[in-house]
Amino acid sequence: MGDAIDRRDLLQVAMHEIGHALGLDYDFSRFKTQLPGTTGPLRGTPPRAFAGIDIFVSQGPHISENALMVPSAKPGERRLISGIDALLMGQFDLFNRPDLSEQSVEENGHDQGIPTVTVASSPTCSGNVPATNTGPW
Repeated sequence: MGDAIDRRDLLQVAMHEIGHALGLDYDFSRFKTQLPGTTGPLRGTPPRAFAGIDIFVSQGPHISENALMVPSAKPGERRLISGIDALLMGQFDLFNRPDLSEQSVEENGHDQGIPTVTVASSPTCSGNVPATNTGPW
């Protein structure tokens, strides 16, 4: 709003760059093994949803879909993570069931969605929960 109208959205840019840090990067080892060239279709594999789908990766690397990880942000627009972004990152990181649901947003009155956050009111893990900083990870 105000002076930010028609400018690039900082939240979108930050989330986009985090997407690169999470694996959409030429130097990431799983990127190199799953997409040996620098561009081309990345085929989704089972057990992930939409196994067999091709997601075209190019330009830096980015995806050419209507998603967060496109080559450049449009002024005056806010894009949040989409199902295709989650599917791509799930493929690189070998997550079996990435969350492909649309991000819940509230409108701020300036046609910009603000992500809503759900906070657990009690622990969501049960059973033998490992202590912090221990275990095979």
